[in-house]
Amino acid sequence: MKRLAASALAALFALSFLAGCSSGESGVSRPEFVSSDAWAKEPESRSIIAPLNFLSADGSHLVTEIREVEVLPGQSDEEAVIKAVINGPTDTRTMSRVLSTSIELVSVEKTGRVINVELSANYTYYSELEMLKVRAALANTLTSLFDIDYINVYVDGMDPGYLGMPLGAIKPTTLDLSLLCDQIIQEQKRITDDDVYEERRVVTYYVPDKSGTLLIADPEEEAIQTISSGETVERNYLRTVIFGLMTGKRAELFGGFNIATDPQIKIYDNGRRTALVVLRERPQNELLAYGSLVYTVTGFVCNLSSVTIALETDNALGYEPITHVEGLGDFEGGEFTRSDFSNLIGDYVELYAPHESDYSLIQYIAAVPQSQRNNPVRLIKELFNSRDLPKDAAPPLAKGVGEDEVLSIKLCDSVAVVDLSGSFFSRCTTLGEREEYLLVYSIVNTLTEIAEINSVQFMFDGVTVQKINKIDVSGPLSRNFGLVENTVG
Repeated sequence: MKRLAASALAALFALSFLAGCSSGESGVSRPEFVSSDAWAKEPESRSIIAPLNFLSADGSHLVTEIREVEVLPGQSDEEAVIKAVINGPTDTRTMSRVLSTSIELVSVEKTGRVINVELSANYTYYSELEMLKVRAALANTLTSLFDIDYINVYVDGMDPGYLGMPLGAIKPTTLDLSLLCDQIIQEQKRITDDDVYEERRVVTYYVPDKSGTLLIADPEEEAIQTISSGETVERNYLRTVIFGLMTGKRAELFGGFNIATDPQIKIYDNGRRTALVVLRERPQNELLAYGSLVYTVTGFVCNLSSVTIALETDNALGYEPITHVEGLGDFEGGEFTRSDFSNLIGDYVELYAPHESDYSLIQYIAAVPQSQRNNPVRLIKELFNSRDLPKDAAPPLAKGVGEDEVLSIKLCDSVAVVDLSGSFFSRCTTLGEREEYLLVYSIVNTLTEIAEINSVQFMFDGVTVQKINKIDVSGPLSRNFGLVENTVG
């Protein structure tokens, strides 16, 4: 999503330096030191070109309208694009909206190669056909614009399903909507009539990142398990996802196959549904294990509002609900919802570390909370932490310099103004030319991964300097593509 003209714009900005970021005067000559107050300016909205999908006038198929979408300060590109789809097309003669104007976007999660979209409860007033059209339009729009493979659409933390069955994570479609509906109806008929038909769906599992602190979406196609009862065969979606979590590599989070009894769906008098999962023992990392369980199950099984997690006991019920989790709090009846674990959902960001010996940067990925993936302070602190560095990469910082040296990062138009401590500056003056150059551009290249940022201006204790050691950092620095050696996952 980076704009192609970023380098040229940043170069022009460097020549004029304070133009547009000062009190409004033009032709200001650059003094030796410039206070960070001169850069103080509220971020402005920006625009991206997006291929938005709407319904054709007769509602039979999807039509693409390519247009400019405004992204407000503090808003993600994904959120802006989804809201543009909700607001409808500009060409109302040949296109129609897929969502009612009363529909609201509750949240957007970008995690791994999946986007989760949660809409307001008004979405439940749609017919199942209209629900399918909404999913298809969002899938085609978001997968064409962002680096993802699937989307999920939820309502109040639940998957509404289609014709009583989960669709799983959705990929883009090239079918007319009527053909897509017919295809699903025919599949449901086969599921009902053909006991040996293998139903397959993409389940969005949630697995720990390398650091073991966050959960990342890990979609995988699964064959739906069946249970025979006399002459009937039932599809068991809940059992499918629980067994998918408790077998293979994913089972490590739970300490192996940690299921005491077959999982069940409990229905309350008010119609609310919860999945009851009884474990043999508490997992070592309860927070991540329960988050993975709740997010995976409620994200796939239709109309589940919660997961009740319990431990096997010898009482009359045979289990005891888990009502307290360290670091999370108390839970009445052991019921957990998606919102209880939303802060654990992470996404990958791209960072740039110096090569340990060459004059180059190594690109690699690291997980951060998905709500922080466009936060420049979080990205720089992640870079300075130097966790999980790939082969041949070296920490960008001199010994004794830590993340606390970042005093602030502010935006002035498309320039990130990075204010570092004076002690950072002092210690970096001892670096050799290669180390200094790679340190500077590890910061610049990392920050310019954020769509709003095209260049970086360095300050130290609130003022600019001509040089750190040998490199001129008096003006904004643009991304250096030529330094990037390779991408490491």
